[in-house]
Amino acid sequence: TKQTKKVLIKKYGSQAQSPKEQLCDMTLFIGIFGGAVLVFLSIPMVIVHYTGFEVFQTPNYDQSMMILLNIVLDLTCNLAIVFGITLTGPLFIAVGSLLVIPATIVVDVVIKNSLVSPWMIIGCCLIVLGFGILHANELTCFSSSKEKKAKRLTE
Repeated sequence: TKQTKKVLIKKYGSQAQSPKEQLCDMTLFIGIFGGAVLVFLSIPMVIVHYTGFEVFQTPNYDQSMMILLNIVLDLTCNLAIVFGITLTGPLFIAVGSLLVIPATIVVDVVIKNSLVSPWMIIGCCLIVLGFGILHANELTCFSSSKEKKAKRLTE
């Protein structure tokens, strides 16, 4: 469902005029998507439970806290993605999310003393390089569009 949501946000979420309208539209979109998931996934869960295919039990306190933590972290992640797309753009966020791969490898090396192959280092360097090129390109496009707007205002 997370990938479906990302595709739908990229396709339909960024059609508003101003960043404020875009943020409101995307927040509404995520709310509607969450409601649809709740409605459409609740029905199969009830059917699966009562047919005996998979019996669901009420979680204990520790499990409930883990579920609550997962909900809070997922909400935080989704809000960060929405704000990021609103402020920068969907391509920047999609490519930027790939930076999780090099970060994970660094954490594995530091905490777990994992071994890193040369291919992993090359791959990480390419991801960081690609993100850097994209960021530099967006900065160039942003500054040139800002200059054009300033020029139009002075004319």
